[in-house]
Amino acid sequence: MLKNMIRKKAVFVICYVLAIFPLLINMAKAQALNATFEDGRVLVEGNSGSFECVPEGYGYGSMAIIGRFYSPFSAQEFSGGTSVSITAYDEYISCASPGSQFGYFGSYSGGLWYYDRGPEPVCIMSGAPTQYASVSIPQWPEVTVISPREIVSGVETILFSYHFFTYYNSTRRVSVSVGNEMIYFSGDLPVSGIIETTYDFSGKKGFVLLQFKQICGGHGEFTEKLVYVDPEDGCEDKVGKPVSVASGKVYTSETDFSLKGTAPLNFTRYYDSAEITNRDFGKSWSHAYDTRVVPFPASSNVYTVINPDGSNVYYIDNDGDKVYEVEYPKDEYSLLIKNTTDGTFVREYADGRKEEFNSQGYLTAIEERNGNRIAIARALNMIEKITGPFGREIAVTYDSGKISAVT
Repeated sequence: MLKNMIRKKAVFVICYVLAIFPLLINMAKAQALNATFEDGRVLVEGNSGSFECVPEGYGYGSMAIIGRFYSPFSAQEFSGGTSVSITAYDEYISCASPGSQFGYFGSYSGGLWYYDRGPEPVCIMSGAPTQYASVSIPQWPEVTVISPREIVSGVETILFSYHFFTYYNSTRRVSVSVGNEMIYFSGDLPVSGIIETTYDFSGKKGFVLLQFKQICGGHGEFTEKLVYVDPEDGCEDKVGKPVSVASGKVYTSETDFSLKGTAPLNFTRYYDSAEITNRDFGKSWSHAYDTRVVPFPASSNVYTVINPDGSNVYYIDNDGDKVYEVEYPKDEYSLLIKNTTDGTFVREYADGRKEEFNSQGYLTAIEERNGNRIAIARALNMIEKITGPFGREIAVTYDSGKISAVT
């Protein structure tokens, strides 16, 4: 009895598979959809969709449609046979900003044989599975600054080349600013070219920001450059200690607190009479754990790291990857990396050392090459304690926003 039941069940399964087998193998096929950014437009390739037969009453054998979600872009192709291919360019993305994402779909329809509609097979219009693809807009081409050189004085020539994506067809414009002052603007530009203008740097001091903006439609991308205005006396500022003979500025340092050991913890104060940033000891004073990251005034791409001793390192990112390379001084070998998720920073040195900063630019950790870490715990950006790699701590007390005790 059991053997007969098993035999009947096996016969039923075989008959069922044979009945639906034509449906399993006779399915519409479509090759993968591809989307590729090409100099300001997107090439969408649907390749082809394949079917089995040509249904009656449609005027075509097969059809393909590609489009972009939530946009006017679409294209369609008709074929009189059982296969259809489609390729189209999407130029509706003109002036799209870097990082923009666009999603595309490809739909195909054509005839398939159905064997369950009567005594004879019937060719019915059917669809292949929809295909999907996406593309991300890359960084726009950067302005290339030809001049001025890194150190400027008086009237200087500003010479630069620009290039827009070829198929960005909206109005193309370029502007140049020195700090907050726009010194050049031009509209209705060709795709690429070289522009020359001049600027008088007399009266400027220290580092000055040059900002070159490419504008397409309602979107603009910045390329920035720092130049240093050569002081008239030409003297190096830090000649002589603790007083600069060139400027009269005072520089000095003093170690107030030290925990000795294989991983010592030191609390050193620094004084720079020219430093105006309001820090943990007020203006002009800082300490060994008071390194800060601050945005350069009026800049989109430049950050300044203010070191405890008052020296500054300037980092710039013109390609939009949030990895800031040293602009000045040229003998500094480090990178400043910004986390796009939470806005925090890491400064990585070529020798393996690291410094970590919170999203407001305050130092939160120091890591040595050997992996030893010093953690700086903060509340409202004020230091509560400094913890060494073996758990030893320095406690910090504030009064009216300034450090009053270190224990």
